[in-house]
Amino acid sequence: MLVTSRAAADMLEEVVRDLRSRLGGRVEFEVFVSSVPVASLASAEFIGKELMEFLKEMKDFDLIVIPGLVHGSARTVEELTGIKTVKGPRYVGDLPDFVDMLLAGFEFSPDVPADELLRETIVSGLDEKVSKLSAESKAAFYLRGIKVPVKPPPLLLLYETPADPEKAVADAVYVKELGYEGVVIGCESWGCPKSVVRETIRCVRKVWPNALLGLDARDYFSLSDIIALSDVDIVMNITHREVKEISEVLRDKATVIIPEAGAADPIDSIREGIRAAESAGAKPIIDPMLLPPLNGLVPSLSTFFSSLRIFKEYPHLMGAPNIYELIDADSPGIAAILTSIAVEAGASLILITESSNKARGAAQEFSIARRMVLRAFARRSPPKDVGASLLILKEKRDRSVRPPKLSAREVVVDRYVPPRLDRGYFVKIYVDNERERIVADVYSAKGDAVLRVTGRDALSVARALLSEVPGISKEHAAYLGYELGKAEIALRLMRSYVQDLPLFDFSYRRRSAKP
Repeated sequence: MLVTSRAAADMLEEVVRDLRSRLGGRVEFEVFVSSVPVASLASAEFIGKELMEFLKEMKDFDLIVIPGLVHGSARTVEELTGIKTVKGPRYVGDLPDFVDMLLAGFEFSPDVPADELLRETIVSGLDEKVSKLSAESKAAFYLRGIKVPVKPPPLLLLYETPADPEKAVADAVYVKELGYEGVVIGCESWGCPKSVVRETIRCVRKVWPNALLGLDARDYFSLSDIIALSDVDIVMNITHREVKEISEVLRDKATVIIPEAGAADPIDSIREGIRAAESAGAKPIIDPMLLPPLNGLVPSLSTFFSSLRIFKEYPHLMGAPNIYELIDADSPGIAAILTSIAVEAGASLILITESSNKARGAAQEFSIARRMVLRAFARRSPPKDVGASLLILKEKRDRSVRPPKLSAREVVVDRYVPPRLDRGYFVKIYVDNERERIVADVYSAKGDAVLRVTGRDALSVARALLSEVPGISKEHAAYLGYELGKAEIALRLMRSYVQDLPLFDFSYRRRSAKP
Protein backbone atom coordinates (compact mmCIF):
# COMPACT_ATOMS: atom_id res chain seq x y z
CA MET A 1 0.00 0.00 0.00
CA LEU A 2 1.30 3.39 -1.02
CA VAL A 3 0.16 6.25 1.20
CA THR A 4 0.03 9.75 -0.25
CA SER A 5 -1.34 13.22 0.42
CA ARG A 6 -4.14 14.93 -1.47
CA ALA A 7 -1.70 17.20 -3.31
CA ALA A 8 0.41 14.33 -4.66
CA ALA A 9 -2.42 11.85 -5.34
CA ASP A 10 -2.75 12.44 -9.09
CA MET A 11 1.00 12.29 -9.61
CA LEU A 12 1.26 9.05 -7.62
CA GLU A 13 -1.58 7.42 -9.58
CA GLU A 14 0.28 8.24 -12.79
CA VAL A 15 3.51 6.69 -11.47
CA VAL A 16 1.62 3.60 -10.26
CA ARG A 17 0.03 3.13 -13.70
CA ASP A 18 3.51 3.09 -15.23
CA LEU A 19 4.76 0.66 -12.58
CA ARG A 20 1.86 -1.74 -13.11
CA SER A 21 2.51 -1.71 -16.84
CA ARG A 22 6.26 -2.20 -16.45
CA LEU A 23 6.15 -4.89 -13.76
CA GLY A 24 3.36 -6.89 -15.37
CA GLY A 25 1.57 -7.92 -12.17
CA ARG A 26 4.65 -8.84 -10.13
CA VAL A 27 3.49 -6.36 -7.52
CA GLU A 28 -0.05 -5.35 -6.58
CA PHE A 29 -0.38 -1.69 -5.64
CA GLU A 30 -3.11 0.04 -3.69
CA VAL A 31 -3.06 3.81 -3.18
CA PHE A 32 -4.41 5.33 0.00
CA VAL A 33 -5.00 9.09 -0.12
CA SER A 34 -4.71 10.60 3.34
CA SER A 35 -6.86 13.56 4.31
CA VAL A 36 -3.75 15.72 4.85
CA PRO A 37 -3.15 18.29 2.07
CA VAL A 38 0.65 17.69 1.91
CA ALA A 39 2.77 14.91 3.41
CA SER A 40 5.03 17.26 5.35
CA LEU A 41 2.06 18.23 7.55
CA ALA A 42 1.27 14.63 8.51
CA SER A 43 2.47 12.59 11.46
CA ALA A 44 2.97 8.83 11.43
CA GLU A 45 0.42 8.48 14.22
CA PHE A 46 -2.22 10.38 12.22
CA ILE A 47 -1.56 8.22 9.14
CA GLY A 48 -1.71 5.07 11.25
CA LYS A 49 -5.10 5.93 12.73
CA GLU A 50 -6.52 6.74 9.28
CA LEU A 51 -5.23 3.42 7.94
CA MET A 52 -6.77 1.45 10.82
CA GLU A 53 -10.24 2.49 9.65
CA PHE A 54 -9.42 1.93 5.99
CA LEU A 55 -7.90 -1.52 6.50
CA LYS A 56 -11.05 -2.92 8.14
CA GLU A 57 -12.59 -3.33 4.71
CA MET A 58 -9.41 -4.14 2.76
CA LYS A 59 -7.41 -7.28 1.99
CA ASP A 60 -4.12 -8.01 3.70
CA PHE A 61 -0.97 -6.18 2.62
CA ASP A 62 2.65 -7.28 2.77
CA LEU A 63 3.96 -3.76 3.10
CA ILE A 64 2.76 -0.22 3.76
CA VAL A 65 4.89 2.61 2.35
CA ILE A 66 4.37 6.07 3.84
CA PRO A 67 5.85 9.25 2.32
CA GLY A 68 9.39 10.07 3.39
CA LEU A 69 8.27 13.58 4.41
CA VAL A 70 5.91 12.29 7.12
CA HIS A 71 7.00 13.21 10.66
CA GLY A 72 7.78 10.41 13.09
CA SER A 73 8.63 6.74 12.68
CA ALA A 74 6.79 4.29 10.44
CA ARG A 75 7.01 1.89 13.39
CA THR A 76 4.02 3.76 14.81
CA VAL A 77 1.96 2.84 11.74
CA GLU A 78 3.18 -0.76 11.98
CA GLU A 79 2.13 -0.98 15.63
CA LEU A 80 -1.34 0.37 14.85
CA THR A 81 -1.97 -1.73 11.73
CA GLY A 82 0.04 -4.86 12.39
CA ILE A 83 1.55 -4.59 8.89
CA LYS A 84 5.22 -3.97 8.16
CA THR A 85 5.68 -0.28 7.32
CA VAL A 86 8.63 1.67 5.92
CA LYS A 87 9.32 5.20 4.81
CA GLY A 88 9.33 5.61 1.07
CA PRO A 89 11.04 8.38 -0.90
CA ARG A 90 10.30 12.02 -0.15
CA TYR A 91 9.39 12.67 -3.78
CA VAL A 92 7.01 10.67 -5.96
CA GLY A 93 9.44 10.77 -8.86
CA ASP A 94 11.86 8.52 -6.93
CA LEU A 95 9.25 5.80 -6.38
CA PRO A 96 10.26 3.63 -9.39
CA ASP A 97 13.84 3.39 -8.07
CA PHE A 98 12.43 2.50 -4.64
CA VAL A 99 10.32 -0.33 -6.08
CA ASP A 100 13.23 -1.69 -8.13
CA MET A 101 15.45 -1.82 -5.05
CA LEU A 102 12.64 -3.36 -3.00
CA LEU A 103 12.29 -6.19 -5.53
CA ALA A 104 16.07 -6.64 -5.46
CA GLY A 105 15.82 -7.39 -1.73
CA PHE A 106 16.94 -4.04 -0.31
CA GLU A 107 15.76 -3.49 3.29
CA PHE A 108 14.24 -0.05 3.78
CA SER A 109 13.90 1.79 7.08
CA PRO A 110 10.93 2.91 9.16
CA ASP A 111 12.86 6.03 10.15
CA VAL A 112 15.04 7.18 7.21
CA PRO A 113 13.40 8.30 3.93
CA ALA A 114 14.11 5.74 1.19
CA ASP A 115 15.85 8.17 -1.17
CA GLU A 116 18.25 9.23 1.57
CA LEU A 117 18.93 5.65 2.60
CA LEU A 118 19.60 4.59 -0.98
CA ARG A 119 21.95 7.49 -1.52
CA GLU A 120 23.89 6.76 1.65
CA THR A 121 24.16 3.05 0.85
CA ILE A 122 25.19 3.55 -2.77
CA VAL A 123 27.60 6.35 -1.92
CA SER A 124 29.30 4.54 0.96
CA GLY A 125 29.93 1.56 -1.30
CA LEU A 126 31.33 3.75 -4.07
CA ASP A 127 33.60 5.66 -1.69
CA GLU A 128 35.03 2.35 -0.47
CA LYS A 129 35.74 1.35 -4.08
CA VAL A 130 37.44 4.70 -4.77
CA SER A 131 39.60 4.29 -1.65
CA LYS A 132 40.56 0.76 -2.72
CA LEU A 133 41.43 1.88 -6.25
CA SER A 134 43.45 4.79 -4.85
CA ALA A 135 45.40 2.49 -2.55
CA GLU A 136 46.16 0.08 -5.41
CA SER A 137 47.16 2.69 -8.00
CA LYS A 138 50.77 3.05 -9.07
CA ALA A 139 52.66 5.93 -7.46
CA ALA A 140 54.92 8.11 -9.55
CA PHE A 141 56.37 9.43 -6.28
CA TYR A 142 55.34 10.74 -2.88
CA LEU A 143 55.39 14.30 -1.54
CA ARG A 144 54.96 14.83 2.21
CA GLY A 145 53.50 11.33 2.41
CA ILE A 146 50.89 12.09 -0.28
CA LYS A 147 50.83 9.75 -3.27
CA VAL A 148 51.19 11.45 -6.62
CA PRO A 149 49.80 8.73 -8.88
CA VAL A 150 50.79 7.96 -12.43
CA LYS A 151 47.07 7.92 -13.23
CA PRO A 152 44.01 8.62 -11.06
CA PRO A 153 42.63 7.76 -8.63
CA PRO A 154 43.57 9.52 -6.46
CA LEU A 155 43.05 12.83 -8.23
CA LEU A 156 44.91 15.65 -6.47
CA LEU A 157 43.52 19.19 -6.34
CA LEU A 158 45.76 22.26 -5.98
CA TYR A 159 44.52 25.82 -5.46
CA GLU A 160 46.46 28.88 -6.59
CA THR A 161 46.55 31.80 -4.14
CA PRO A 162 48.49 35.09 -4.26
CA ALA A 163 51.69 35.86 -2.36
CA ASP A 164 49.76 37.63 0.38
CA PRO A 165 50.04 36.04 3.85
CA GLU A 166 46.55 36.96 5.04
CA LYS A 167 44.78 36.00 1.81
CA ALA A 168 46.83 32.84 1.35
CA VAL A 169 46.08 31.61 4.87
CA ALA A 170 42.34 32.20 4.39
CA ASP A 171 42.48 30.35 1.06
CA ALA A 172 44.48 27.49 2.55
CA VAL A 173 41.97 26.99 5.36
CA TYR A 174 39.13 27.17 2.81
CA VAL A 175 40.48 24.53 0.43
CA LYS A 176 41.80 22.28 3.18
CA GLU A 177 38.20 21.95 4.40
CA LEU A 178 37.20 21.06 0.84
CA GLY A 179 39.67 18.17 0.78
CA TYR A 180 42.36 19.71 -1.42
CA GLU A 181 45.92 18.45 -1.23
CA GLY A 182 47.71 21.79 -1.39
CA VAL A 183 48.11 25.35 -2.61
CA VAL A 184 50.28 27.12 -5.15
CA ILE A 185 51.71 30.56 -4.39
CA GLY A 186 51.27 32.79 -7.41
CA CYS A 187 51.98 36.46 -7.87
CA GLU A 188 50.77 39.62 -9.54
CA SER A 189 52.29 40.51 -12.91
CA TRP A 190 54.54 43.14 -11.34
CA GLY A 191 56.30 40.53 -9.23
CA CYS A 192 56.53 39.98 -5.49
CA PRO A 193 59.23 40.83 -2.96
CA LYS A 194 61.06 37.75 -1.74
CA SER A 195 60.20 38.67 1.86
CA VAL A 196 56.47 38.56 1.07
CA VAL A 197 56.80 35.17 -0.64
CA ARG A 198 58.76 33.73 2.31
CA GLU A 199 56.21 35.08 4.81
CA THR A 200 53.32 33.68 2.78
CA ILE A 201 54.90 30.23 2.72
CA ARG A 202 55.66 30.38 6.45
CA CYS A 203 52.08 31.36 7.30
CA VAL A 204 50.53 28.68 5.09
CA ARG A 205 52.83 26.04 6.57
CA LYS A 206 51.76 27.09 10.06
CA VAL A 207 48.05 26.51 9.42
CA TRP A 208 48.55 23.50 7.12
CA PRO A 209 51.86 21.72 7.86
CA ASN A 210 51.33 18.80 5.47
CA ALA A 211 50.04 20.77 2.50
CA LEU A 212 51.64 20.29 -0.88
CA LEU A 213 53.06 23.76 -1.42
CA GLY A 214 53.82 24.96 -4.93
CA LEU A 215 55.48 28.10 -6.25
CA ASP A 216 54.46 29.43 -9.65
CA ALA A 217 57.97 30.24 -10.86
CA ARG A 218 56.86 32.05 -14.01
CA ASP A 219 55.08 34.68 -11.94
CA TYR A 220 58.35 35.98 -10.50
CA PHE A 221 60.72 38.60 -11.89
CA SER A 222 63.71 36.29 -11.36
CA LEU A 223 63.83 32.49 -11.25
CA SER A 224 66.69 32.72 -8.77
CA ASP A 225 64.18 33.94 -6.18
CA ILE A 226 63.04 30.39 -5.54
CA ILE A 227 66.53 29.29 -4.42
CA ALA A 228 65.92 30.44 -0.85
CA LEU A 229 62.44 28.95 -0.71
CA SER A 230 63.49 25.55 0.53
CA ASP A 231 60.06 24.67 1.94
CA VAL A 232 58.45 24.48 -1.50
CA ASP A 233 57.37 21.01 -2.67
CA ILE A 234 56.46 21.82 -6.26
CA VAL A 235 58.11 24.29 -8.64
CA MET A 236 55.42 25.17 -11.15
CA ASN A 237 55.47 26.03 -14.84
CA ILE A 238 59.06 25.91 -16.08
CA THR A 239 60.48 24.89 -19.44
CA HIS A 240 63.50 22.71 -20.11
CA ARG A 241 65.73 25.82 -20.42
CA GLU A 242 64.63 27.15 -17.03
CA VAL A 243 65.07 23.73 -15.43
CA LYS A 244 68.73 23.87 -16.45
CA GLU A 245 69.12 27.41 -15.06
CA ILE A 246 67.95 26.47 -11.57
CA SER A 247 68.83 22.77 -11.50
CA GLU A 248 70.74 23.14 -8.22
CA VAL A 249 67.54 23.90 -6.25
CA LEU A 250 65.27 21.26 -7.82
CA ARG A 251 66.64 18.09 -6.24
CA ASP A 252 63.82 16.01 -4.65
CA LYS A 253 61.23 18.64 -5.59
CA ALA A 254 58.38 18.02 -7.99
CA THR A 255 58.79 20.13 -11.11
CA VAL A 256 55.87 20.97 -13.39
CA ILE A 257 57.23 20.92 -16.93
CA ILE A 258 55.48 23.00 -19.60
CA PRO A 259 56.30 23.22 -23.32
CA GLU A 260 58.31 26.20 -24.43
CA ALA A 261 56.22 29.04 -25.89
CA GLY A 262 56.13 28.81 -29.67
CA ALA A 263 57.80 25.39 -29.72
CA ALA A 264 57.48 23.75 -33.14
CA ASP A 265 56.70 20.47 -31.40
CA PRO A 266 55.37 20.79 -27.81
CA ILE A 267 55.95 17.07 -27.24
CA ASP A 268 59.67 17.41 -28.00
CA SER A 269 59.86 20.42 -25.68
CA ILE A 270 58.22 18.41 -22.89
CA ARG A 271 60.61 15.51 -23.53
CA GLU A 272 63.60 17.81 -23.09
CA GLY A 273 62.09 19.18 -19.90
CA ILE A 274 61.68 15.68 -18.46
CA ARG A 275 65.31 14.83 -19.22
CA ALA A 276 66.55 18.07 -17.64
CA ALA A 277 64.40 17.58 -14.53
CA GLU A 278 65.54 14.01 -13.99
CA SER A 279 69.17 15.05 -14.47
CA ALA A 280 68.65 17.61 -11.70
CA GLY A 281 67.19 14.95 -9.39
CA ALA A 282 63.71 16.45 -9.66
CA LYS A 283 60.37 14.62 -9.96
CA PRO A 284 58.66 15.60 -13.22
CA ILE A 285 54.96 16.47 -13.50
CA ILE A 286 53.81 17.36 -17.02
CA ASP A 287 51.43 20.20 -17.87
CA PRO A 288 50.94 20.30 -21.68
CA MET A 289 48.92 23.51 -21.04
CA LEU A 290 45.30 23.79 -22.16
CA LEU A 291 44.57 26.96 -24.13
CA PRO A 292 41.38 29.05 -23.91
CA PRO A 293 38.30 28.25 -26.00
CA LEU A 294 38.59 29.52 -29.59
CA ASN A 295 42.25 30.33 -28.94
CA GLY A 296 43.74 26.89 -29.42
CA LEU A 297 41.69 24.73 -27.04
CA VAL A 298 41.19 21.87 -29.51
CA PRO A 299 44.87 21.60 -30.60
CA SER A 300 45.97 21.89 -26.96
CA LEU A 301 43.63 19.04 -26.01
CA SER A 302 45.18 16.97 -28.77
CA THR A 303 48.65 17.73 -27.37
CA PHE A 304 47.41 16.89 -23.88
CA PHE A 305 46.14 13.46 -24.97
CA SER A 306 49.31 12.78 -26.97
CA SER A 307 51.45 13.62 -23.96
CA LEU A 308 49.43 11.28 -21.74
CA ARG A 309 49.92 8.50 -24.27
CA ILE A 310 53.63 9.11 -24.88
CA PHE A 311 54.74 9.98 -21.33
CA LYS A 312 52.45 7.47 -19.65
CA GLU A 313 54.80 6.84 -16.71
CA TYR A 314 54.67 10.47 -15.58
CA PRO A 315 51.84 12.26 -13.74
CA HIS A 316 50.06 15.01 -15.66
CA LEU A 317 48.52 18.23 -14.37
CA MET A 318 45.50 19.93 -15.93
CA GLY A 319 45.37 23.71 -15.59
CA ALA A 320 41.60 24.31 -15.53
CA PRO A 321 41.46 28.15 -15.16
CA ASN A 322 42.39 28.79 -18.80
CA ILE A 323 39.01 27.25 -19.67
CA TYR A 324 36.45 28.43 -17.11
CA GLU A 325 37.99 31.84 -16.46
CA LEU A 326 37.96 32.72 -20.16
CA ILE A 327 34.40 31.87 -21.13
CA ASP A 328 31.23 33.66 -20.05
CA ALA A 329 29.45 30.55 -18.89
CA ASP A 330 28.68 29.23 -15.43
CA SER A 331 31.59 27.27 -14.00
CA PRO A 332 29.84 24.25 -12.34
CA GLY A 333 29.20 22.42 -15.61
CA ILE A 334 32.66 23.26 -16.90
CA ALA A 335 34.17 21.89 -13.68
CA ALA A 336 32.25 18.65 -14.16
CA ILE A 337 33.32 18.12 -17.77
CA LEU A 338 36.98 19.10 -17.20
CA THR A 339 37.22 16.74 -14.22
CA SER A 340 35.62 13.97 -16.28
CA ILE A 341 38.15 14.55 -19.08
CA ALA A 342 41.03 14.58 -16.58
CA VAL A 343 40.06 11.26 -15.01
CA GLU A 344 39.17 9.50 -18.25
CA ALA A 345 42.35 10.68 -19.97
CA GLY A 346 44.54 9.92 -16.95
CA ALA A 347 45.62 13.29 -15.52
CA SER A 348 46.61 13.05 -11.85
CA LEU A 349 46.34 16.69 -10.70
CA ILE A 350 44.09 19.68 -11.42
CA LEU A 351 44.99 23.30 -10.68
CA ILE A 352 42.14 25.66 -9.76
CA THR A 353 41.89 29.40 -9.09
CA GLU A 354 39.11 31.87 -8.35
CA SER A 355 40.57 34.91 -10.08
CA SER A 356 37.35 36.50 -11.35
CA ASN A 357 34.00 37.23 -9.75
CA LYS A 358 32.23 34.69 -11.96
CA ALA A 359 34.67 31.99 -10.78
CA ARG A 360 33.82 32.42 -7.09
CA GLY A 361 33.02 29.01 -5.69
CA ALA A 362 35.06 27.15 -8.34
CA ALA A 363 37.15 25.47 -5.64
CA GLN A 364 34.03 23.94 -4.12
CA GLU A 365 32.69 22.99 -7.54
CA PHE A 366 35.85 21.07 -8.42
CA SER A 367 35.77 19.36 -5.03
CA ILE A 368 32.24 18.12 -5.77
CA ALA A 369 33.20 17.28 -9.36
CA ARG A 370 36.10 15.13 -8.14
CA ARG A 371 33.81 13.24 -5.77
CA MET A 372 31.21 12.73 -8.49
CA VAL A 373 33.62 11.65 -11.22
CA LEU A 374 35.71 9.28 -9.07
CA ARG A 375 32.56 7.57 -7.79
CA ALA A 376 31.39 7.15 -11.37
CA PHE A 377 34.85 5.87 -12.34
CA ALA A 378 34.65 3.27 -9.57
CA ARG A 379 31.16 2.25 -10.73
CA ARG A 380 32.23 2.26 -14.40
CA SER A 381 29.34 4.53 -15.30
CA PRO A 382 28.77 8.08 -16.55
CA PRO A 383 28.94 10.65 -13.72
CA LYS A 384 25.26 10.57 -12.74
CA ASP A 385 23.25 9.16 -9.86
CA VAL A 386 26.33 8.80 -7.63
CA GLY A 387 25.28 10.98 -4.68
CA ALA A 388 27.22 14.06 -5.77
CA SER A 389 25.89 16.61 -8.21
CA LEU A 390 26.61 20.02 -9.70
CA LEU A 391 23.01 20.52 -10.78
CA ILE A 392 22.36 23.85 -9.11
CA LEU A 393 19.77 25.67 -11.22
CA LYS A 394 18.51 22.64 -13.12
CA GLU A 395 17.33 19.26 -11.85
CA LYS A 396 16.97 15.76 -13.23
CA ARG A 397 13.32 15.25 -12.31
CA ASP A 398 10.34 17.53 -12.06
CA ARG A 399 9.30 17.19 -8.42
CA SER A 400 6.66 19.89 -8.54
CA VAL A 401 3.45 19.20 -6.68
CA ARG A 402 0.59 19.73 -9.09
CA PRO A 403 -2.25 21.95 -7.90
CA PRO A 404 -5.37 19.96 -6.98
CA LYS A 405 -8.76 20.60 -8.57
CA LEU A 406 -10.75 23.13 -6.54
CA SER A 407 -14.40 24.10 -6.53
CA ALA A 408 -13.48 27.54 -5.16
CA ARG A 409 -13.49 30.74 -7.19
CA GLU A 410 -10.29 31.38 -9.19
CA VAL A 411 -8.73 34.82 -9.57
CA VAL A 412 -6.52 35.07 -12.67
CA VAL A 413 -3.85 37.80 -12.44
CA ASP A 414 -2.49 38.59 -15.90
CA ARG A 415 -1.74 42.25 -15.41
CA TYR A 416 0.54 44.33 -13.22
CA VAL A 417 -1.04 45.17 -9.87
CA PRO A 418 0.40 48.47 -8.55
CA PRO A 419 1.45 48.63 -4.90
CA ARG A 420 -0.24 50.52 -2.09
CA LEU A 421 2.53 52.10 -0.07
CA ASP A 422 2.84 51.60 3.68
CA ARG A 423 2.40 55.01 5.30
CA GLY A 424 4.30 54.03 8.44
CA TYR A 425 7.58 52.48 7.26
CA PHE A 426 9.84 51.64 4.34
CA VAL A 427 12.54 48.95 4.33
CA LYS A 428 15.83 48.78 2.46
CA ILE A 429 17.22 45.30 1.86
CA TYR A 430 20.85 44.38 1.13
CA VAL A 431 23.03 41.28 0.85
CA ASP A 432 26.31 41.46 2.77
CA ASN A 433 28.38 38.79 1.02
CA GLU A 434 31.42 39.30 3.26
CA ARG A 435 29.43 38.52 6.40
CA GLU A 436 27.12 36.15 4.51
CA ARG A 437 23.99 37.83 5.80
CA ILE A 438 20.77 39.42 4.61
CA VAL A 439 20.38 42.97 5.96
CA ALA A 440 16.99 44.68 6.32
CA ASP A 441 17.01 48.33 7.46
CA VAL A 442 13.71 49.81 8.64
CA TYR A 443 13.03 53.54 8.32
CA SER A 444 10.14 55.69 9.47
CA ALA A 445 8.07 57.50 6.84
CA LYS A 446 10.19 60.59 7.62
CA GLY A 447 13.40 58.72 6.76
CA ASP A 448 14.68 58.11 10.30
CA ALA A 449 16.46 54.77 10.87
CA VAL A 450 14.38 52.61 13.21
CA LEU A 451 15.88 49.11 13.18
CA ARG A 452 18.30 46.78 11.42
CA VAL A 453 17.54 43.05 11.18
CA THR A 454 20.18 40.64 9.82
CA GLY A 455 20.22 36.91 9.23
CA ARG A 456 20.81 34.14 6.72
CA ASP A 457 17.27 32.77 6.55
CA ALA A 458 14.80 35.02 4.73
CA LEU A 459 11.72 33.65 6.49
CA SER A 460 13.24 34.21 9.94
CA VAL A 461 14.28 37.76 8.99
CA ALA A 462 10.73 38.43 7.77
CA ARG A 463 9.20 37.08 10.98
CA ALA A 464 11.57 39.16 13.09
CA LEU A 465 10.60 42.27 11.11
CA LEU A 466 6.90 41.65 11.66
CA SER A 467 7.50 40.99 15.34
CA GLU A 468 9.75 44.01 15.97
CA VAL A 469 7.94 46.57 13.80
CA PRO A 470 4.25 46.98 14.67
CA GLY A 471 1.75 48.00 12.04
CA ILE A 472 3.39 46.78 8.83
CA SER A 473 0.57 46.43 6.32
CA LYS A 474 -0.33 43.06 4.82
CA GLU A 475 0.67 44.22 1.35
CA HIS A 476 4.02 45.51 2.64
CA ALA A 477 4.60 42.19 4.42
CA ALA A 478 3.96 40.29 1.17
CA TYR A 479 6.42 42.53 -0.67
CA LEU A 480 9.07 42.09 2.03
CA GLY A 481 8.70 38.31 1.87
CA TYR A 482 9.22 38.41 -1.90
CA GLU A 483 12.32 40.62 -1.72
CA LEU A 484 13.84 38.77 1.22
CA GLY A 485 13.38 35.50 -0.65
CA LYS A 486 15.28 36.98 -3.61
CA ALA A 487 18.00 38.17 -1.22
CA GLU A 488 18.43 34.68 0.24
CA ILE A 489 18.73 33.13 -3.22
CA ALA A 490 21.33 35.77 -4.14
CA LEU A 491 23.24 35.03 -0.93
CA ARG A 492 23.27 31.29 -1.58
CA LEU A 493 24.33 31.67 -5.21
CA MET A 494 26.82 34.49 -4.50
CA ARG A 495 24.95 36.74 -6.92
CA SER A 496 24.50 40.50 -6.77
CA TYR A 497 21.27 41.65 -5.16
CA VAL A 498 19.64 45.03 -5.79
CA GLN A 499 16.23 45.60 -4.28
CA ASP A 500 13.36 45.81 -6.81
CA LEU A 501 15.53 44.59 -9.70
CA PRO A 502 15.24 41.07 -11.23
CA LEU A 503 17.66 38.55 -9.78
CA PHE A 504 18.27 36.81 -13.13
CA ASP A 505 18.56 38.19 -16.65
CA PHE A 506 17.69 34.84 -18.20
CA SER A 507 14.71 32.51 -17.98
CA TYR A 508 13.80 29.48 -20.06
CA ARG A 509 11.11 29.87 -22.68
CA ARG A 510 8.30 27.40 -22.25
CA ARG A 511 7.69 25.18 -25.26
CA SER A 512 3.97 25.33 -24.60
CA ALA A 513 1.92 27.54 -22.34
CA LYS A 514 -1.11 25.80 -20.86
CA PRO A 515 -3.70 27.92 -19.05
